[in-house]
Formats: sequence, C-alpha cells, structure tokens
Amino acid sequence: MINEHIVWGEIGKLSILLSFFMALFSAIIFSFSRILNTDDDKKRFFHTGQISYLLHVVALVVSSSVLVYIIFNHYFEYAYVWKYSSILMPLKYTIACFWAGQEGSFLLWGLFQSVLGVIVLFTAKRMRSTLMAIIALIQTILLSTLLGLHLGTLKIGASPFLLLRNLPENLGNNFFHNANYLSFIKDGMGLNPLLENYWMVIHPPILFLGYAAALIPFVYALASLWEGDYRQWLQSGIRWILFAVLTLFTGVLLGGAWAYESLTFGGFWAWDPVENASIVPLLFLIASLHLFLIVYRKGAHHFFAYSFTIISYVLVWYASFLTRSGILGQTSVHAFGNDGLSLHLVIINLLLLLWGLSFLIYRYKDLMSFTAFQAAFTVDFLMLIGSLILALSAFQISFTTSIPVWNKLFGLHIAPPLNATNFYNHWQTPFAFFVLILIVLSQFKLLKSVDENLFKRLRYTLLILICFCLSTTFFLGSWMPKEKYYLLFLFFAAIFTVVSLLMSLFQKKTNLKALGGIITHIGFSVFVIGIIVTFSNPQILTKQTRDKNNNHAIRSDQSIMLKRGLTVKLDDYYVVYSSRTARQNETFYQINFYKDSLLKEKIFSLSPTMKQNERMGNVYNPDTHHFLYKDIYTYISFSELSGDFQKQKANNNVINLNEFNLSSKSPISFKQSIKYDDYIITLDDVKADIKDVAYVNVDLTAHLSVKAQSGVVQHVVCKFIKRGDNYFNEDAIIDAWNLGLRFEMTSSKSDAIELGVYNRKPDFILFKAISFPWISVLWFGALLIFVGLSISLFARVLTAQKRNS
Repeated sequence: MINEHIVWGEIGKLSILLSFFMALFSAIIFSFSRILNTDDDKKRFFHTGQISYLLHVVALVVSSSVLVYIIFNHYFEYAYVWKYSSILMPLKYTIACFWAGQEGSFLLWGLFQSVLGVIVLFTAKRMRSTLMAIIALIQTILLSTLLGLHLGTLKIGASPFLLLRNLPENLGNNFFHNANYLSFIKDGMGLNPLLENYWMVIHPPILFLGYAAALIPFVYALASLWEGDYRQWLQSGIRWILFAVLTLFTGVLLGGAWAYESLTFGGFWAWDPVENASIVPLLFLIASLHLFLIVYRKGAHHFFAYSFTIISYVLVWYASFLTRSGILGQTSVHAFGNDGLSLHLVIINLLLLLWGLSFLIYRYKDLMSFTAFQAAFTVDFLMLIGSLILALSAFQISFTTSIPVWNKLFGLHIAPPLNATNFYNHWQTPFAFFVLILIVLSQFKLLKSVDENLFKRLRYTLLILICFCLSTTFFLGSWMPKEKYYLLFLFFAAIFTVVSLLMSLFQKKTNLKALGGIITHIGFSVFVIGIIVTFSNPQILTKQTRDKNNNHAIRSDQSIMLKRGLTVKLDDYYVVYSSRTARQNETFYQINFYKDSLLKEKIFSLSPTMKQNERMGNVYNPDTHHFLYKDIYTYISFSELSGDFQKQKANNNVINLNEFNLSSKSPISFKQSIKYDDYIITLDDVKADIKDVAYVNVDLTAHLSVKAQSGVVQHVVCKFIKRGDNYFNEDAIIDAWNLGLRFEMTSSKSDAIELGVYNRKPDFILFKAISFPWISVLWFGALLIFVGLSISLFARVLTAQKRNS
C-alpha cells in the first residue's frame, strides 16, 4: 500500500515478541539456577537469566518507543494511532494517547513492572533467582495480552501495531483495497472528549505504577513460600508493600481529584465500579502491611499476612478484567469496550489465583505452625482486628461491584444499587468507625506501655479533649441533615483519633518509622473529617435563587437558567453570565460573581466549558473557585450552541445568523429616524469610497446613532462593500443591547439605504453551582497520608542502607 510505514509496526511487533520470549526464557533459566547443585552452575545460569531478562526489558523499551514514534508522527495506518490520536490534539493529549487504549495501557503496565524487576534484580540480597523467576513469568503472562494472536476462537492479546486495514471489521471493506487509501484518511478519531484533560496525563501512569508495584510484594510472598524462608525477606517485603501502598494510594487519589475537578457528578468519589475495583487491592495491601508488621514483631499470623498479599495482586488483575472485559459496559463510565479479551483475562485471573492458592496450601502447615499470640487488646491484636475489618470492607465493595459478573456466571438478574453513593456510604461508615476506634485504642495502649500513670496524670486533659470532641460533633450536627446523623458517630471517632494521635506524638519519644505511621493515621482521620464535613451537606446555590425582580429563576434539576446579561442572586453572590468564547471545539462561558447588586465589586469569575464532539455530542466540563474554607463548584448542564456559531464567532464585524434574528428590513433616508422596540435609530450620514473609475470596487459607509429609552446614545458604523460582482457587509453589533444593524443594500429611494435590524436570540445556559464547605480539609488529610507513607518508606530505606554499610 502507498505511503504505509510498515517497518515501524514490524519493529514494534518483533520487539514485543522478543520481549515475551526473553521473559519466558529468563523465567525458566532463573528457575533452574535455584535448583542446581554447584555454585558455579548457579552463577552461570543466574548470569544467563539476568542477561535474558535485561534483553526482555530492552525489547519492551524499544516497542514502547516505537509506539510513541508512530503516535507523534500520526501514522493513521495503525489502528491504535487512528483510534486515539488526532493532528489537532495538544502535545499533552498526544502523550496521553500512549495509555488511552487497552494495548497501550498494558504496554505501560508491563514497562513499569519490568523496571521494578530490574530494581529487584540488582538490590535483592536473598532469593534472587526465585524472585526473578516469578517476576519474569508474570511478565510473560502480561505480555501475552499484547501478542495479537488467534488460536481458534480464543484471542490471545491485541497488538498496538495492528494496521487499520487489518481490523476484522475492515477486512471486507473495499475502501482499504485501494492502494492509495491512506491519502483519504486526513485525521484520527482523537481521544474521548471526557479524557481530554490534564489529569489524563498524570493519573493513569501513577495508577499503573501502583498496579506494577503491587507485583513485588506478591512475588516476595510466593518466593518466600517456595523457598520456605519466612523471616529473612520481611524487611525488604515491608518496604515494597509500603511503596505499593504509596503509589496505588496516589493513583486512586488523583483519580478522585480528576473526578471532582472535571466530571459533573459533583463529588470526589462516586463509587463507580471501576473506581471500586482500584480501591479494593489498595485496602488489601494496607491490611497486609499491618499484618506483616505483626509477623515481623511477633512472628504470628503468617497465614493472614501471606493470603492478603497474594490476594492484593490477584485483585489488581481482577480490576483489569472488570475494566477491560466489557462486563461493566452499562454500569461504569470508566470501562473500556469489549475487545474480545474477556476469556484471556479470565484465564490470567484464574492462573494467578490458583498459583497463589497452591503455594498457600503447600505451606499451610508451616504457616499455621507459628504461634499466634493470645493476649487480647495488645497493639498487635488491635492491628490484626483492624486488618480483618479492612478485608471485610474490601469484600463488601468487591462483592457488590461484581454484580454484573454474578449475573453473567449464574444467570441472575440482580440490579446494582439504585443510589450507589448512599448504598456504599451506609455500608462503609461502620467499617471506618471501627478502624478509627482501633487506632485510638492502639495509641492508648502504646502510651500506657511507656508510662503506667500517664492517664492518671492526664485525666483532666483527656476529659477536656473529650468535651471538645463532643461539642464539635454537636456543632456539626446542628446543620447536618437528619438522615445523615449516623455520620456524627464517625465524625466523633475521627476527631478524637486526631486528638489522641497528637497527644501520643507529644507524650513519647518517636522514631522516624513511628512518626510516619502517626502522620499517616492522622491524615486518614483528617481525610474522614473532610469527607463528612464537605459531602454530608453541600449547599446547592442554584436550588433557591431569585432574579433582580425578586422572581424565582427557572430551574431544571436544581440548575437555573442564566440569561446573558441578567443578574441572579445565588446565596451571598450576584451572578451574571457575561460572555462566551469559542476555542476550536470548546466554548468557555464566563460567569462573574459579584458582591453587590450594582455589580461594582467582582469577587471572582469562573469559566465552565462545553466541548462539542461529533461522536459523543456535547461534553460539559466544570470550573471551581477555591477558597480556604470552601469551593464554589460550577458546571453547565445545557447550552443551545451549534458548531456553526463557534466557527463564525471569530468574525465580530458580521452578524451571525445563528446568533441573531432579522426583526425588520426597511429603507431609511438621510437624517430620518425609525423606531425599533425601545430604540430610535437615525441615519446621520452616508459616505462613499470609490476605489476605481469603473465603480467596480466601492465601499459605502453608513453612520448611525441609536438612542435608548434611557437617553443613552450609541454611534455606530455599517458598511456595504462591492468587489466586482461580489457584495459583503461589515455590521454594527451593540452587545449591551443585544442589537445588530446591517447596511443591506442601496434603496430605490433617493438618499436612502436598506437597513436591517437584528435582535440577538435568547442566549441562555442551564447552570448549576454547589458550595462544598471545607473541602481543603479533605485534601490536607490526603497530603498527610502521602507524607506519612513517604516518611515511613524513607525511614525503612535509610535503616536498610545503614545495615548494609
């Protein structure tokens, strides 16, 4: 075919194939190296496995680079490039094309896992062959999703280097039989407009790094069970679990921030099935972190610790299945379509699950032989109970999220929760409450272990703190809706946890590891406080509004109709929809918020937008103004705007007939006045600019004055332009009065012109504004969690370096 860049696709395919076989080969070689008898043989095989694994990584880097190259060069002969990129897309979205589809995101995931594998290869001190054998085998499994092969009806992966003409649906298309077909493909489909956001550049890579990081604790757990070494690896394993928790938490958090800033459901977390699928492995990882701390300190409860770590990574793949199989197509806005990989993903999930279970069964007697501590209400006992509660929380989320799976498996017809937010909130509140209570009890236990008489000395301080927490809770309850009073128990637990942790921080000496844990738990408590305060009673500003005449504004679904130029009172603000500006396919609506009804003191402006997309229709993006104590969150729920308007809006000197209606057309003579509505229009003068003696090119300029009923006069100019046999207009548009004037043509009457008077069509939007109080508390809590986890990780890395130096 003419102009196809076939060579790049072949390089990409061969690189993936080479990476796949090098990963498989290194898995086999590493496995042999651990069972050989002599040290020389072990070293030789390990060295061979090391080289083959590094070749696997290099090949994966090459295939990733090729994909980046064909995306940036807009080689639309490749299906992946055509589906997700466009010539007109900004650089940041072009970068995001890499992981916009299934194939690219699998490639990114594999790339991250391969790099983490290299780190393990050069840093692990024990069980290296076993660790690398497992990592390489899992890389083989992951790369099978990129092979793009067919075995009968089973589809094994999908290649990002598949040509557009080789898509199954295009094989019989005569268009692609034309050798020059590529000359007719001028542009690609581009990103889904919902993904055209800067968060698309940040969130997916961090999330996939979290998914990749979850592999390493899984690998350490399996290697430990394989080797029968239950102690020596713990410090390294705990560091990797911390890293996985940190990265996966950051990825999930950024997803929530994206949803809050860029989606119009008005919140941080909608309990969407794909959101749920990503948080479930995070909860299990957090539980496994606490369990392995118990294992490290007490040598107990190995079975739970190993089980939860293995489940965490299996759930990462289960999340991938939910997202990519198409089974959530009707229940999630985040899911990919079904590309025929469902059975392949089911097989991978079953393989990983059976692999983990087989090792647990194989070492079951060993794991259960460790003495489980019996003392109740010790710190470690409370950590165990907390970990089990986290597991129950994750199970409830996963079970409900999987309703489409249960329906498919067992032929059921169970409907998902009608109001997912309320359903999950009611279920998860008790779990969060008990976790917070356990944090408080564990801190008190730690304090008591330092000083038996501490509580006697601080009994009055504790009483004051309890009274403070109760009074704060009652104050919150005074403005909280009655149906959400159950959240007051959670609020009290959260604020008392913060107070207890701060007291603990100042009452005993704390090393860096413990400091990280305390800050993380404070962050979690503050985060819960932020959720309750912000989302238990958001104020919908557009719910009760009045216009300047004290009449109720028109509402639709708690939105209001804002007419351009009309002032509407929203709570303490006077709001005016002042203008709209088109930039390519996106229209920005400027909404001004004033302090006074005279509109003299503007507080801030917001510009929610509407994107037009031929495939998906209009997509609305919110805009938010951030105060320290609240956010004003706004979005457009409807705007009657055509693409023609956007294209023509750039010419401000010509009346756009999509924006204006012709009200009258009549002759007007020199110094004559005509009345239109509340305006008097007078023709003051007409001047001719003759460009040549043959009158081929002539400019006629009409000078008019328009007087409003208030006495205000506007002086404007209209032009009638003749260029040979072509005629043009330059019109007068008075935006403040929604009025347009056009010099239509010369009149048959002497000293007269034909004047067209236009009035602007009603320009309105349906607009919703919500005030989220103290949402900065939520973000501050999230920041504290991130800082606390980072400190804990840093402290353990520092300890390891000191030990090795």
